[in-house]
Amino acid sequence: GNWYRCYARSKLCNVLFAAELQRRLPRSAGIDVLAVSPGRVNTGIFRKLRGPIGSAVKCLAQRFFLTAQEGAEAVLHAATCADPGRGLYWHRGRVQSSRAIDSDILAKRVWAASERAVGFSTQTFLKE
Repeated sequence: GNWYRCYARSKLCNVLFAAELQRRLPRSAGIDVLAVSPGRVNTGIFRKLRGPIGSAVKCLAQRFFLTAQEGAEAVLHAATCADPGRGLYWHRGRVQSSRAIDSDILAKRVWAASERAVGFSTQTFLKE
């Protein structure tokens, strides 16, 4: 559906933003930027759903989604890995890649759109 397409694009933008941030940081900074998705985590996002559909969704989430602790462990694994790499996307504990994720052009566009959205320019910041 349309809501899922929007959600997926927002996740792609997170990954592209992280990749562009990593590209902009000097290697000498010693900072690794990672975008991490633990997968489907039962965070309680469905708790306000009511009726039979709400009950079914909550039941499925409890049964098949990761617990919040398991989701946190995936993020901590990426954050504490000895050599996570630079500008990588971790999904369910593994490094992932795709043409969209690896697009420098898309990453730069997401960065520029983010600057416009918040009214902040890194060029202005760096000049001060």
